[in-house]
Amino acid sequence: MNLDYYRAFIECVRTGNLTVAAKNLGYTQSGVSHIVAYLEAEFGFPLVIRSRSGIRLTYNGEQVVELMQEVLNYDNKLHYFAEEVTGLRFGRVRVGAIESVATQWLPMLIKQFNEIYPKIEFAIVVGDYTKVEELLLSEVIDCGFLSSATAKQVCFTPLKQDELLALLPHDHPLTDKNSLTLHEVSTIDFIVPGEGVNYDIGQIFKREGLQLKAKTSINADYTAIAMVRAGLGMTIMPELIVDSIKDAGAVMHLEPRYYRTIGIAHKNTPDLSPACKRFVHFVKTIKGDQ
Repeated sequence: MNLDYYRAFIECVRTGNLTVAAKNLGYTQSGVSHIVAYLEAEFGFPLVIRSRSGIRLTYNGEQVVELMQEVLNYDNKLHYFAEEVTGLRFGRVRVGAIESVATQWLPMLIKQFNEIYPKIEFAIVVGDYTKVEELLLSEVIDCGFLSSATAKQVCFTPLKQDELLALLPHDHPLTDKNSLTLHEVSTIDFIVPGEGVNYDIGQIFKREGLQLKAKTSINADYTAIAMVRAGLGMTIMPELIVDSIKDAGAVMHLEPRYYRTIGIAHKNTPDLSPACKRFVHFVKTIKGDQ
């Protein structure tokens, strides 16, 4: 069964003229005549009656052309279904993200992605590093944004080196300095932030053999910043979060400077949905140069 032959034959019937059909199809007239002859030989009976004015269907040809059209219709449905499955038309991507990425990156990423694939739906879950990785491993989400610090059991693509910045109350005496050392940070009441940045901070201080003077621990970064502004202590926040707040307190660099690497991750599995594959590739293209 050659579907292209069926399409060519139906075009011959539609135009009623082999020469016109050949021109429309980009074939030669002899090529179209060969197709009609081939189909008649395959079915074992004449399909058309030829005359100087063109062609017309035989009685059996009328039945055959209807069945050919049904076959082509089902072929179109099959390809349409395949396009749905591969995410060209429909699909759903379950994304996990740390709060900074969820607020600063995801809205625009999804907007731009939906301009290309308007039928793709998104389900977003916001959590800290550990939560996002756990959701990935348990396949509750398809892909997730997190830090390289915890992305040990998944496929991780780095997207941004996000500087860790010190935040102090505006009236703190150390704000006169250009930067803060970790030793100086260790002498100040510290508000442990959420999102998973606490993991990055803990690793840095552990590596340097220093201990934080932790006064408060909170799992909401923006609340931690409000506590800093209220004079309850200092904290360390990623630049991605700090840049999103009009007044995050007195912002200072650490000396030496420290960074977290944030990126997109997914399980190393062949079952990754086509829609998710497209989204991950899109994110790498848009954010991969940062």
